[in-house]
Amino acid sequence: MAVRVAHQTGFDRLVFEFGQSTAPGPFGMPAYAIEAASSLSGPSGQPVTITGNALFGARFQNASTQNPNGTASYTGSNDLKPTTPLIKEVKIVEDFERVLLWGVGLDHLACPKVSELAGPFRVVLDFPTPPSLSFWSPQELSGEHSIVAEAQKLSVRPREVLGKKVNGLRRKGLLPGVVFGGRADSTPVETDQHAFELSYRRWGNTTLLSLTGLDGGEVPALIYDVSRDPVTGRMLHVDFARVSLTEKTHADVPLHFVNESPAVRTLGAVLLHARSEVSVEAFPQDIPHSIEVDLSGLLEIDDAIYVRDLKVDATLIQIENDPDELVVKAVPVKVEAEPTPAEVAVPAEGEAAAEGEVAEGAAPPAAGPEGAKPAAPGAKPAAPGAKPAAGEAPKSAAPKTQSGAAPKKG
Repeated sequence: MAVRVAHQTGFDRLVFEFGQSTAPGPFGMPAYAIEAASSLSGPSGQPVTITGNALFGARFQNASTQNPNGTASYTGSNDLKPTTPLIKEVKIVEDFERVLLWGVGLDHLACPKVSELAGPFRVVLDFPTPPSLSFWSPQELSGEHSIVAEAQKLSVRPREVLGKKVNGLRRKGLLPGVVFGGRADSTPVETDQHAFELSYRRWGNTTLLSLTGLDGGEVPALIYDVSRDPVTGRMLHVDFARVSLTEKTHADVPLHFVNESPAVRTLGAVLLHARSEVSVEAFPQDIPHSIEVDLSGLLEIDDAIYVRDLKVDATLIQIENDPDELVVKAVPVKVEAEPTPAEVAVPAEGEAAAEGEVAEGAAPPAAGPEGAKPAAPGAKPAAPGAKPAAGEAPKSAAPKTQSGAAPKKG
């Protein structure tokens, strides 16, 4: 086995080379995992100190600095301290039961481009050296280097105030939170609430963050959840999920609708939005902030865009939703017309006329004397068959005088 570190234009290169071993079984590339870490521990469980502001672990299965017969398979230094711009230290953390763990200390957090070579078997890590926190996509295993994402730094501090006492932190303008996941213990943290809220409006939940201020150097993370007061909307708590820059993760990416639909502009259609986000699987540094949906292709009524029509780089991002799931559709406007006079219902032949109407062919009611005095309000009706009072005509035929006064008694 051999380990080499060197600086090339634009990157620091770390090479792990594996030779023939006396271990039983076929010889080949050992299984390995390359991942960022907040700390690395040896067989005793105690953290191992490694120079640098960020830390990576390179773990190899069925590999060791010793052959099974006791001879050395690696004769180099167990603790390399190169003078390269980014890589500050490469150190053996664990060599136990054919599991070999190397720790890599970096000046700042950067994801390596990982590639495999044969003849002899080598695992090559190329760490970019631009001053910004840039990342190579682990899927880009050939060709020119290209920056695919940039982490946003966020300053956090370990939090000692727990439970209901965190309300005191909020009154001081601090936002409590927790960093979890990544095969490490959860860490309570706090950060400036105003600064975080302003940044969160730009970041959303899909921007790769580099958390600074914690033991072990910078921690790559995504915002998992933000809790708010249901009445005021004020931020109450934030959850950060640790991520590995060499392992794919899942996230919900919002859809950003752009341009105008001709069906809306010229045909008066309206847009039916069925989805506002989609679920994706990608490396953290490849997750887009949003996915654009171009509405200019909706030309006619009933034209639609489905998940399969979304434009993403399929080599970096995999959309997990059903390809036939509807995203947006141009639909006609439904207007209920006012009923016309011709549509008013007419009684069918033989039906009784409504109150106040005269049935066809029936004699109109007899016209009574004009000017009859109406009954007093609240007066009881006369009993059926009763005679009218003296000098009073029946009420059904009470006439009215031209002046509207009651007629004089005769």
